[in-house]
Amino acid sequence: MKSILIKFFLMTSLIAQQVDTVIVYSLNQSLWLSHDSLVVEAFKLGYKSVGSNYTGIIKHGAFTRAEARSEGAKLFIKSYTGFLGDTLSAYQNYQDGLLSIMPAGSNAHVKVFNSNNKLPSQVSTGAGSTSNSTGYDIEFFGTDPFNNPMLSSFSNGYVAGQLAKIKDSLNCSWWEVRYRARQTASNNGIWNAENGYGEINISAAINYNGSIPSDPYVYIPPPPTYYLITLLKNYEERGQVTGNGSFLSNTSKTITAISNPGSSFVNWTENGNEVSKDSNYTFTVTNNRTLTANFKPPDIYYELVVLSAQPDLGVVYGGGSYISGSLRTISAPPYNGNSFIYWEENGSVVSTNSTFNFTLNANRTLIAYFTEYVPQPIILGKFQTKPIWRDYHKDVILFWDIVANTNKYKIYRRLKNEETWTLVDSTINSFYIDTTITRERVCYRYKIVAELNNEITESAEFNVSFLKYDKLFYKKE
Repeated sequence: MKSILIKFFLMTSLIAQQVDTVIVYSLNQSLWLSHDSLVVEAFKLGYKSVGSNYTGIIKHGAFTRAEARSEGAKLFIKSYTGFLGDTLSAYQNYQDGLLSIMPAGSNAHVKVFNSNNKLPSQVSTGAGSTSNSTGYDIEFFGTDPFNNPMLSSFSNGYVAGQLAKIKDSLNCSWWEVRYRARQTASNNGIWNAENGYGEINISAAINYNGSIPSDPYVYIPPPPTYYLITLLKNYEERGQVTGNGSFLSNTSKTITAISNPGSSFVNWTENGNEVSKDSNYTFTVTNNRTLTANFKPPDIYYELVVLSAQPDLGVVYGGGSYISGSLRTISAPPYNGNSFIYWEENGSVVSTNSTFNFTLNANRTLIAYFTEYVPQPIILGKFQTKPIWRDYHKDVILFWDIVANTNKYKIYRRLKNEETWTLVDSTINSFYIDTTITRERVCYRYKIVAELNNEITESAEFNVSFLKYDKLFYKKE
């Protein structure tokens, strides 16, 4: 043996190798001088109880188990601290080849069994029940070479030396060392709460020829979990998908959808619900999944032709080339005073609205039909007078027939012998003529103009002559 690291726990590798370094855990110099240096001597005495002396490296100090492993130690001896609180750390480091040894006597009568009635990964030691009960549920008991042999103060060092001797003699795993020692100790392979398996017999352990079971302290992780990723397509001919298969749980996975020429990718769905619009979808594998890549077909365009059956009566808008399924609007506003009748397609009327909305799903040709506005002459009706008494006159109201295709009349006036017209009113079909415009005999020329959307559709003229203050007559020309 080249060296041993003693820290009041003995630690070693799980594979067969010699104990070349030991660390003894020592909190401070005072404890080293008063106690921990004797643990080292007890280790040496236990090692040489059969055969040669230990010639490896022994270090001491307030090492952690991780530091002990970095020092190359296979054995970690520890005292003066609670046993149960060290169990998890000892187990974790045991996986990396470090065996811990600790006296249970520091925690008198403390049970160290775990819930499965199995001794922990670290080796617990004590003096047994021969003298005083210094620690229950130990694995081995040993002598104290410096004080009363039945005390537990340095049993951990002594037992550690015995186990190291067996390991170095056989160059085997720590588990094999412990199993051989258990089967050949003074209790003949039988464990009890006070004495454990008893005192170790180094020679008997080395010569044990029974079978060695698997190490119960080696952590065997559960088998990895794999999940199946299944990829589907809504249409086989529209694209390709990659990334399906069986994958380890909690790993990142990217699936890819590639559209064929003319088609385009829409989204990934699962159970009918959209999960991503990205053709490269990345997620964490946590369960079996079936995902569908959805593609849409190539875009189809249709021709929409709109015509006017009477181009001089109205215009049409909305024709062109448009994508299939698009909502289209066509319109056919008529020119001045004309009227829209209907849209025709293939000889059938499809709409009587000049503005027509529909979804384009095929090539279509639609023709707009109009009716022409034919102006009608303004027919002047009989003048009717309604007296409105004033000082020396009365007004009269002139009525005329309403002309179709008009929404406004304008009344103009000029003296008969003048050329310039003056707008005097805008009305519907009646007009007040004020007889007070003159006290002389005079003749005025009136003009009635019919308009539709500010365009003149018809007009008519007539004369009104004032004879005296309260008399007038009209003459239609």
